[in-house]
Amino acid sequence: MNKVFDGIVLPLKIVTSSDINEEANGNMLSFKFDLFERKKEFFSLFLDDCTELYRNSVNDEPLTVYCWLDELAGHIRFSAVSQSHEKLPFRADLNNLSLEQFCESLVIGCSGVYSKPGNLNVWQTYLQQ
Repeated sequence: MNKVFDGIVLPLKIVTSSDINEEANGNMLSFKFDLFERKKEFFSLFLDDCTELYRNSVNDEPLTVYCWLDELAGHIRFSAVSQSHEKLPFRADLNNLSLEQFCESLVIGCSGVYSKPGNLNVWQTYLQQ
């Protein structure tokens, strides 16, 4: 497993709730990188490894695992919510990107929020037991 995950207790304890924000906050992981020193391949492997952390922790509830760049904090954030919510817990408009597109946006440090049209770049995948 990636040394970036040192200190993370495995398996993750997945929070499930009827409140999507409680789930999102309870299942969030945050990582700080010097984005401009990383290549697209690094981010692709990193996203795969993060997805595995959630996959190895899935209970009976199918999950949507998603990732975005918090550009102000300089953090890549991951979280998971139950698929039953049928949405992600953002109030902003979203750009749902492929893995390759999302990795490209990370390489240039672009969350999408501060460029036109101002939609947050998000990558997501679905996990079921």
